[in-house]
Amino acid sequence: MPTPTKCLVILFFAATQFNAFSQQHINEVKKIMDDARIPAISLAYIKEGKLQEQISIGVKAAESKAPVNDSTVFAACSLSKSVFSYGVYKLVKHTLLDLDRPLYLYYDYPDVKADERYKRVTARMILSHSSGLPNWRNGDLKFKYDLGKQYSYSGEGFVWLSKVVEQITNEPVEAYLQDAVFKPLAMTHSSYIWQKHFDSNYAYPHTDNGRSTQNYFPSNANVAASLQTNSTDYAKFIIAVLNDKDFLTALKTDTGMYVANNIRWNKGLGIEQTTYGSANFQWGDNGTFKAFLVMYPDKKEGLVYFANSENGLDAARDILKLFFNSNQPALDWLAYDSVYAPRFQIYTRGLSMPVADAVAPYLSASKKIDTALLSDEQIVGIASRYTELGYYDKSLELLKMNLDNFPLSAPTYRALGETYMRMGDAVKSAAAWQQAFALDKQYDYPQKLAARLLNNAEPRDTTNKKITLRFADYINAHFVTVAGSFNNWNNAIQPMHWVNGAWETTLQLAHGTYRYKFVVDGVWLPDPKNPNLNKDSFDSILEVD
Repeated sequence: MPTPTKCLVILFFAATQFNAFSQQHINEVKKIMDDARIPAISLAYIKEGKLQEQISIGVKAAESKAPVNDSTVFAACSLSKSVFSYGVYKLVKHTLLDLDRPLYLYYDYPDVKADERYKRVTARMILSHSSGLPNWRNGDLKFKYDLGKQYSYSGEGFVWLSKVVEQITNEPVEAYLQDAVFKPLAMTHSSYIWQKHFDSNYAYPHTDNGRSTQNYFPSNANVAASLQTNSTDYAKFIIAVLNDKDFLTALKTDTGMYVANNIRWNKGLGIEQTTYGSANFQWGDNGTFKAFLVMYPDKKEGLVYFANSENGLDAARDILKLFFNSNQPALDWLAYDSVYAPRFQIYTRGLSMPVADAVAPYLSASKKIDTALLSDEQIVGIASRYTELGYYDKSLELLKMNLDNFPLSAPTYRALGETYMRMGDAVKSAAAWQQAFALDKQYDYPQKLAARLLNNAEPRDTTNKKITLRFADYINAHFVTVAGSFNNWNNAIQPMHWVNGAWETTLQLAHGTYRYKFVVDGVWLPDPKNPNLNKDSFDSILEVD
């Protein structure tokens, strides 16, 4: 067995023989991580229903360089849903829950009672993401689509189902899942609520440019997103699923909800048809934590990994190819490309070198960006991320290069408008927004933004109430806005002006409850003058009479 090093640990269960591919996989995963700027990965590979390889590699935080190990806790993100779904299956197996019985007959959920359609929602719809509910609500919880008709990924649906589980079991959902899943499988480092013993060994989340950020310590169980775990524990869950004939049979017998060619959803897991066989999958994305799960039930084979980086899913295609050498339609559907794709390479290279040098390998014979390799949308996406990070010169250079190929690109002008706004250049920003509107009139906010930036009055909507927000800090900031549920959390379309010793803006809002934050040069902050604060998200709450 290899000796653990400061930043590299590989573990094998006693019953597992040394695999000739282990060291090769370590080296290959390490290279992918380095190329993707991922600080750490916790990975487990299962073959023939047994743990074959387990890799814990990298550092908890970029600054401290403390190494991860097999017990280091990561956020599982939406892989939380898969474990919860298995817990739901246990209730179905013991006839305590009927997948096709309307949920309101178990628990009359007040958050959706305003719409009579809620009486037709079933657990099967929740688990196949066909309930019609949104992923997460903005304000009141409302149906996004008619239920049972089309796929609509919904964390809210899983939260509702968790309340049904609590009603059936007469205990908190965390306690139920500990009893039904975690304890029987000896998953000692897994919980939907932060545990004290996690404090000494957890991975910090990182942005896509390698900066560590504050971790989230969930105080309430959210079965759709709050699971804390690692590949050591999650491998035990995968092994249990791959060896549970009843559950696997149930997965196959229901056609589920189709979302794309060869991709459907059933019993809380995605199903894809790959060149290696039929697979179950789930991706996880909590922003600065990422995760991916794939299982091949017919082969009793699977893999899970957790990454403490915003770039974590950009590595999925390359990591999975090491173990399965198969296509992954789910990653095509999710639009995650390879670490070595031009889009990712230009972005990461540009973080440490001039943009012109980063783009150089991807220029055509005419010295323009090769549009066969990079689309208008991809280039704008890279530039917009540079803008968010405060690399304004890099963003402007890339956007101007993009206009050489796409002179009538409204998205490019919208990105220029935001970049100039963040730089504090209202005149250039307004001109870019006006040009964006002239090219694409389906969005009217660029025209309104231009008017706000030039301090031109907008027509008042007399049906709504005029609300003025003031923020007296950060006098030297370049760009301050307010983002909230009233503007779909867009941090670019409601700029604030320095007026009489404070940043100020006026909103026109209908009666209701809204959440919001101030955004100061890309940093999101609650309103210090508003005591009404959401304790979990730190959003300020605004009540409009």
